[in-house]
Amino acid sequence: MKSYEFAIIIDDDITNNLICENLILNTFLAKKVRSFITLQEGYKFLETCIEQKESPDLILLDLRFPEQESGWDFLDKIKDILKKFTKLPDLYILTSSIASKDMERAKNEPLIKSFISKPLSTEKIRTIFS
Repeated sequence: MKSYEFAIIIDDDITNNLICENLILNTFLAKKVRSFITLQEGYKFLETCIEQKESPDLILLDLRFPEQESGWDFLDKIKDILKKFTKLPDLYILTSSIASKDMERAKNEPLIKSFISKPLSTEKIRTIFS
């Protein structure tokens, strides 16, 4: 199974984030994990990564937020930041959305590795990241 140094989760669901953090650490998918409950927090963190030279190599991004912006808006916004990283992180959509337009858009977005339906599970981790 693939292993990452540092993963981040960007999702407004605190319970989901805690479950994902534990799954990621317990399956050894990543050695370190951090989560953000707003898009703004995630964006600010990624901006600081350039200065600190510590960037995530795995991002799990939700699409639905109570804010006006969506995960798609966030993705468009971070493209310039990601270009400054030494290595692009693997980016996965992790969402409860079952909209075919979201799945299709994810397939056509070069930065996105895959579309994962919530909830994340040990089985999904083993299947997707093997």
